[in-house]
Amino acid sequence: MKLLSKLLFILFTIQASSIFAQDWSVSGDNYRFINGVGVLDNAKAVKGSATITSNTGTSEGDIIRFIGNVILRKDGMILYASDMVINKVTDIAEIRSSGGVVKIVNKDGTTLESPFINYKLKDEIFYFFGGGVITSDGNIIESESGTHYEKEGRTYLKNKVQAYNKSYLATADSANYNKNAKVMTILGRTTIWHKDGILTAKKGTYHEPSKTFRLFENSYALSKEHQAWADSVVYDKQREHLFLGKNTCILDTANHSALLADNGFIDKKKEYAFATKNAVGITFQPKEDSLFLRADTLKVLNVRNKHVTTKDSLIRFVKALGTVRYYRKDLQGTADSLVYSTKDSIMYMYGIPIIWNEQNQITADSISVFTKNKKVDRAELVLNSFIAQKETEKYYNQIKGRSMTVFFNDKNKISKVDVKGNGQTVYFVKDSTEIEGVNLATSSNIGINLDEGKVSTMVFKVKPESNIFPLGKVEESQIKLKGFKWTPENRPTSRFDITRKIVRKDQSKEVEAIPKPTFPYYLQIYGKKLDTTFKE
Repeated sequence: MKLLSKLLFILFTIQASSIFAQDWSVSGDNYRFINGVGVLDNAKAVKGSATITSNTGTSEGDIIRFIGNVILRKDGMILYASDMVINKVTDIAEIRSSGGVVKIVNKDGTTLESPFINYKLKDEIFYFFGGGVITSDGNIIESESGTHYEKEGRTYLKNKVQAYNKSYLATADSANYNKNAKVMTILGRTTIWHKDGILTAKKGTYHEPSKTFRLFENSYALSKEHQAWADSVVYDKQREHLFLGKNTCILDTANHSALLADNGFIDKKKEYAFATKNAVGITFQPKEDSLFLRADTLKVLNVRNKHVTTKDSLIRFVKALGTVRYYRKDLQGTADSLVYSTKDSIMYMYGIPIIWNEQNQITADSISVFTKNKKVDRAELVLNSFIAQKETEKYYNQIKGRSMTVFFNDKNKISKVDVKGNGQTVYFVKDSTEIEGVNLATSSNIGINLDEGKVSTMVFKVKPESNIFPLGKVEESQIKLKGFKWTPENRPTSRFDITRKIVRKDQSKEVEAIPKPTFPYYLQIYGKKLDTTFKE
């Protein structure tokens, strides 16, 4: 009897193996036929490194089914379900769970949970739909459907993609997550929320080890202090550095200013920003004319007095380096470099600086422009100081000296000039229409008052010498002081001589209104809401 039982067991096992699957080694208890279907209790199937166990196994034609407490193990990966149907021809398993969720746990702890999963066994590819959630090293990503490539360690998610990390939240049309490289690639209508603001773009990546966001196509960054646009944006969260590439616009609404350039950079910790290549700074104070400033490189640095909490605690420094040009309706200028500080409201110009105000051209080795209540108060000219004023195409009024102070009235027009050292003037005297003569004067110190841009009085303070000559009695060399140079071709005549770029419109309210992720599939699968407060 014992021999007979053993022979029957071997016979049943051989039949089960041939009926259940090709290339699968199948075993179990109580093998039987029910309506032409082979049935095993405590079924176990082995193929290569894959092992499937379940309460019951059935086989009919090319279809194998495992029912109840289904567990698939393969190379450290474990899958839990209540029902698995394998098509031997397509080598695809349809996996479901009566509890509502199929769970896959990778050997590194990464999990994928979804109510509906299909598994291509040979290629080790999982397809999920009806909502799925992936968790990996603190990252939680969900979507309506997706494909997980087990061999490559990456997952493609599509439709209603939402992502959680202790550093950010994100929504997108689709995404790729590479758990080995720890990189999330987000595609289509992307929005990322982080502790310091919001990022939007058409596509982007997040590298977890370096905590770096990279955004491409219509990239936008919003923070408490700035809004920034560029074709591409790189945000290093650890160092709080923001890099902007091509078509850059940095908007500072609090200080009514903007930076435009091909490339830009913001250091949030140090409150430092710079722009390069076709860089333009614009200030647009309410009720004041806008100032357009161009340079090869523009740098802005905020310095705060930590011991002072008033508005005066912030000092802003602006540096313009290389081929500097600026335009405001009442004042234009050029220089090699320019520095401005809100601490003393002074603009320092270096390297052949020139200022134009109405019909006046002002030059010196260096020029310092003092502002008061957002208006020009005076300009200090140091060494080789020169003011030229066009009278006709041939004749120019001129003031020359070692140094000068040029005063402006509340309409930003020159009202007074004080010349200190080696003062010289050429001033053409005219009646209502015709020039009658020229006044040639010298004095160590000269005081000149102007009314509506024209000289009204001159005061020669030290060793004066002044003579009026008829035009026919003076040589041309006498009516053009040494160093005279009239350069109207260098003068910016409109804001379009500075840049044709346009400041982007404030987008903050629109972006802040974008709904944050609510993680509905996480709630559906785990039965609880995800805590979306930022941990860092």
